[in-house]
Amino acid sequence: MINFGSYQREFLITNKLGTYSSANFLYGNTRKYHSLLACTQGHLNRINVLNRVLDRIETNQGDFPLSTNAYQNYHFDPEGFRNIANFELEPLPKWLFRVPGISIEKTIMLLAEDDTLLIKYNINSSTAGKLFLSPLINIRDIHENGNKETFTKYRLLSLENYANVTSEQNLSLHFTADNARFIQKPDTYFHIFYPDEEQRGYDPYEDLFMPGSFESNFMAGETNHYFAFRFNAKPEEAKIEDIWQIELEKLIPVIAPLRSGLESQLLSQSNKVKITTTKHTGIIAGYHWFDEWARDTFISLHGLALSQKDFDFAKKIFLEWGKSFQDGMLPNRLFINKIMNSVDGMFWFVIRLYEYTQLTSDYDTAKSLLPEIEEIYTSILQGKNKLHITDDGFLYDESANEARTWMDALVDGQPVTNRSGCAVEIQALWYNYIRILIILKEKFEDRTHLNQLKDLKVRIEKNFEENYWNNSSNCLYDVINTDKIDKSIRPNQIIPLYLPFKILSSKRSKMILATIELKLLTEVGLRTLSRDDEKYIGDYTGNQKQRDFSYHQGTIWTYLLGFYLISYLKTYNFSSSSVKYVEEKLKSFAESIQSKNLKYVPEIFSADLVEPNGCLLQAWSVATLLETIYYLKINQNNNVN
Repeated sequence: MINFGSYQREFLITNKLGTYSSANFLYGNTRKYHSLLACTQGHLNRINVLNRVLDRIETNQGDFPLSTNAYQNYHFDPEGFRNIANFELEPLPKWLFRVPGISIEKTIMLLAEDDTLLIKYNINSSTAGKLFLSPLINIRDIHENGNKETFTKYRLLSLENYANVTSEQNLSLHFTADNARFIQKPDTYFHIFYPDEEQRGYDPYEDLFMPGSFESNFMAGETNHYFAFRFNAKPEEAKIEDIWQIELEKLIPVIAPLRSGLESQLLSQSNKVKITTTKHTGIIAGYHWFDEWARDTFISLHGLALSQKDFDFAKKIFLEWGKSFQDGMLPNRLFINKIMNSVDGMFWFVIRLYEYTQLTSDYDTAKSLLPEIEEIYTSILQGKNKLHITDDGFLYDESANEARTWMDALVDGQPVTNRSGCAVEIQALWYNYIRILIILKEKFEDRTHLNQLKDLKVRIEKNFEENYWNNSSNCLYDVINTDKIDKSIRPNQIIPLYLPFKILSSKRSKMILATIELKLLTEVGLRTLSRDDEKYIGDYTGNQKQRDFSYHQGTIWTYLLGFYLISYLKTYNFSSSSVKYVEEKLKSFAESIQSKNLKYVPEIFSADLVEPNGCLLQAWSVATLLETIYYLKINQNNNVN
């Protein structure tokens, strides 16, 4: 079997709309999610519009492919990958092809605020020839595979240098070129193969529609050739070359300020997950298949916005998500189904809002959201959302057959990791929420429920450490239920140390850090379960069911590394030794990512082999590391001053 090296060879460019372009730079599309132009329709219902292009050079010395298609049994036709001499990821994906007598630079660009992809070919040739470019299309949801049955309902219109294809649902792809003519000649490419989907246990085959080809002549010497592809609208009348230059100038201010090393990479990646339009501001949880999730959004918000002093972005996030509260809970995913199955998203919302007010003194925004914030508490008092408060002051989740913490994998409708009852990090989030609500009520002179809240705060402080301390393992229990205690050593116990309001003694906090370092810490993240545990699964492969079984049973999550490092700094009061320790861990992380030849920080790594998996780029993986760097800088500035 060929090693496609998807995580090492994938590129991803995005724009402010959430549109993306992505593929394996060597072998082309190896996932169903790969697309040269995948656009949003409505609220993050993303459509694969332009699957790929077949491009080739024809001269008197022969016919030379620049693109690659994979078929069953790892057969390739054409084999354009054999002509690739070099590939550059930044600032834009750029291929260098070499064929007899010719070098070709191919560069792609997404317009920042439009669903448009541009392709530029710079050809240096010793002889005259022709460039052919054929779009391959299946206008469909990014999560699906298309087949030839849909093509019979496509409508095709072509003119001299312009054509468009429209689906039965009236979704269209428009394409045009500078100095090229379009020759209509519809054809179908059957059984295109996606090896990454086969490995993940999904249907790996798809049919693609080819409406025809652009043909562009070139003479000996240097020539440039431009093509544009736009979703649901005809490309602008201006020359594509002019649009390219204008858009390139917009990129320069984005690229120039980036710092060197790890921070530069993280900042570049952070921009890829942000949506900033006139109508919507959001954070994509991960590429390619995640959308906007409450938990991911607010865990990520510090590193992606507050740490970068992008307070306007953060404010818009609060106001937009604030509209989605229902009976004191946030939907797990914005705009999609409005399923209220996240028991922590609303607490992360409040904690980030508090941190925002501390940095900006913008209490007007906090005051405008106080009714939604207080409704979290009153809904719990009323017994809504399968939540109630115990005599110890803990928040008890009654949803035994659901998975409402971040360890949310379900197999056959049942939680793989049943954390109903009083999960440890939920108590820390709950406690921080209570503390913040008290602060806001006192700030705004609102005494409703104030005495109750203060009594609840004291109860939690009195009972948390006493009830959750696992003396035999020098750490915290993971879940306390009415009939059992889950003693699994998991990373959830890092969250009480990370949050702004502490609920544990310094002595025991240090013991927790030592246990996590011994049992869970790796160079790229924290394992989700100790290797000593009989439930531990070190492999993350197979179909979705097999992968879901191991998703939180050992699999390494990178975002937890940021939580661990920040907790280390806070617990040791930013001592010089703790700062040195954290800097060394960040250096080890950067070296590990580099040694694995990863271009992006992924969602997860397999627990035993520490191989990248899950999403190619995960927002909170990037965000908590940026937040760690932020705390190091704050400490450095404080020491200087």
